[in-house]
Amino acid sequence: MRRSRQGLTLTEAIVAATLAVVLGLLMLKLLTSGLGAHRKGAESRDAQSGVRNVISLLVAELRSATPPPLASPLVVTPVFWPGVWGSEQELSSPSGFYLREERPVGEEDEELDVATNRLVYVRAREDEVDPEGGPLAPFALVELLVPEDRPHQIERRIHSLEGLNVPLLKREVSGADETEREGWLLDMDTLLALPAPENPDILYDAGPDARVAFRVSHRTFAPIGDPGRTRYPQLFEPGVFRVEVAVAVNRLKDSSALQAWPEKADWSTVREDGTELRIPSVRQN
Repeated sequence: MRRSRQGLTLTEAIVAATLAVVLGLLMLKLLTSGLGAHRKGAESRDAQSGVRNVISLLVAELRSATPPPLASPLVVTPVFWPGVWGSEQELSSPSGFYLREERPVGEEDEELDVATNRLVYVRAREDEVDPEGGPLAPFALVELLVPEDRPHQIERRIHSLEGLNVPLLKREVSGADETEREGWLLDMDTLLALPAPENPDILYDAGPDARVAFRVSHRTFAPIGDPGRTRYPQLFEPGVFRVEVAVAVNRLKDSSALQAWPEKADWSTVREDGTELRIPSVRQN
């Protein structure tokens, strides 16, 4: 009688092992691809949600701004960085992280005054005010910034406008019509010299593996004729602001130089968005 063969030959075993390895690699590739797509989708949702949250935050902060008083008639805006009336200040910090620049738009006399990663404005104080504290006592200077050592956060610093080392100075300021008028000017040297708070007020945290950045800009232009407002012929609109936000997730490569705005090549996901809002101009008489 012919004996039945038991087991596999060496050739059959090699072929079966090869097929198993190939199928395993295919399954691993499909699993990795699925996990990558899921991770990419989660990153995109987190970044887009972060962008919306930061835009809402900045818009709410800007809408709480209140101009400080002046004795002479002047159209003012409560935002001082970007600068009032395109005032002459340093256009950027030494590191370039808090970049401020002027971008021409439209006509020759129009431009955008753009500040990156820092917003400085005045708002009414929420605590008790000393009635003899001076004209700036009821107000506080608010600074929103992305700290260079913590670029995944937005920090709020509130500075007093009473006593010494006040970052606002009363100076002759060149208006949009190039006329000198008395106004408040931000003293960046004094502001930068103020000590950082020990317990910073963190408004937004994207997480240690993420990055957040924002730009705030407003348009300045020479005023056109306004026959209906003969009392204020220098009228223009300094209160139209543009807010742009970027949130980046999952850095792809290390970089020793921190960019003011996240480069898309350095991150797995970068989402950007923006909006515009109007803060009414306030006339002081």
